[in-house]
Amino acid sequence: MSLIAIIDKWYGEERLEASMLGSFASEHEADADRVKRKLMKRALARPEETVLLLLRNCDSKDERVRGEVLEILTELARCKPFLARILRNMGHSNRRVRKAVQSFLGELVGPHGAVYASLYEQTMLLVAMSKRKDVPVEDIVSLAELSMETFMEGDVMESVTDMGFCLDQVRNRYRSSEQLVHYLSDVLRMAPDLSRRGIFSDALEEPLHHGIKAARDRNIDETRERIKERTMEARLRHDLRSMVIAVGESVSSRHRPQAEGLREDDRQELSALHRMASSVVTSLGEGRRAEAVIALHEFVQRFLHGYVATLRERIGAGDQDAAAVLYLMCLGCVKTASFLVPIAAEGAYLEGFRYLEGTPSVCMVPLPTEVA
Repeated sequence: MSLIAIIDKWYGEERLEASMLGSFASEHEADADRVKRKLMKRALARPEETVLLLLRNCDSKDERVRGEVLEILTELARCKPFLARILRNMGHSNRRVRKAVQSFLGELVGPHGAVYASLYEQTMLLVAMSKRKDVPVEDIVSLAELSMETFMEGDVMESVTDMGFCLDQVRNRYRSSEQLVHYLSDVLRMAPDLSRRGIFSDALEEPLHHGIKAARDRNIDETRERIKERTMEARLRHDLRSMVIAVGESVSSRHRPQAEGLREDDRQELSALHRMASSVVTSLGEGRRAEAVIALHEFVQRFLHGYVATLRERIGAGDQDAAAVLYLMCLGCVKTASFLVPIAAEGAYLEGFRYLEGTPSVCMVPLPTEVA
């Protein structure tokens, strides 16, 4: 971009911001409505700049301006891509923008939203300091990224827990790195004296290398399992959305099949669902949550990419029992998922199953009795 284009863009932003502030502060609602429509339209074409413009004015001293800005941000945040862009600014170089994100998330989801943004800010500042000292933090950054996905899915407390874990980890690593540096410095200062006493530097080099490697590997191991679990949870949420789509495309009414009318392969699938659900509940009871998430995800993947094709062929031929089996399998998986990702499961139930079940929440729905 040429210098002239950069200057024109900067002046354009300045004029838009001045127009926005003047219109929002005006007592004429028509002016505010006109600018709001302009900003919403601009957000579709230039989302990053628009979000940043709004965040910069989120803490305006003018109550009317502040209210209008929060209203637009709230409207944009209903769309996940825009919410993601807002969250990305938690680590913005401008402290005012970072604080604006914290304030907005507090308004959007409550105090825990502000806590999450604050933990993210502290973590990323320490990550930057750690990178300058070559402290391994790639896994922490990965977990922080996954926490944003968790936040956007509505599981705010889980995302706060993950960011608290990230902050603790990066603090510990930074301190350990500092202590290791001091230790190495002391050893190197002592090396000449130790050599005179017959302890050669070659004998010191190998254990020091082992100590450094062990410290790095231990740090990574502490987050590897959590990253794996969160990754599987993200995939499981995607599975639930796929099941909602499958039910919406193929099922229009709640049909209860007669047990004697089911095909043998239908019975096998329903029995497998029942065994998987029991296994998930058992794993959770024994504190093996990661195993439970993996077991459900693998089961759903096998079903979606396997037996669903057979069921759809039968549904296309007018087989009502096939539609009922598809519905029951998907409902059973959503019910099982409610023990693992309750907010995502509730959302999937409300979108794809409530209108047929009639029950207001997935928590009140038993595992389909036809499965037993």
